[in-house]
Amino acid sequence: MAPMKDLVIKAITELSERGGSSLPALKKWLVANESLDMEAGPHKTALNKALKIGSEKGVFVKKGGSYKVAKVETKKKAAPKKAAGEKKPKSDKEKKPLTGYMKFVKAMRPTVLEEKPDLTFGEVGKELGARWKKLSDAQKTKYK
Repeated sequence: MAPMKDLVIKAITELSERGGSSLPALKKWLVANESLDMEAGPHKTALNKALKIGSEKGVFVKKGGSYKVAKVETKKKAAPKKAAGEKKPKSDKEKKPLTGYMKFVKAMRPTVLEEKPDLTFGEVGKELGARWKKLSDAQKTKYK
């Protein structure tokens, strides 16, 4: 016959009750499946002792009047840490060519900043957008 601890683990897993298995349910399972006498004698004592020692050692978790098999925690390996100076390699994709508007902005930003040095970054962008709208199609083709 298997040790009582192993029988209790088997009973709890087969009963698989969400809140755990109660002592009467465990006794009933052991009588039905293992043909043990749970009313008196050594089996009753062995069951109580197995539950008590198992709870103390962390084999079982006792919650109220129910018992569960404790989950075995497996340690996950930590991912290797990157060195402080390591950076992701840049992709080898070719950059898209600048649009006409971006070429215009790149050329005109210094001019706008010279004319109006008190503008914020956002205001400079608005000014450049307004100037781009004012350009005729012929002038825009210069930047395309």
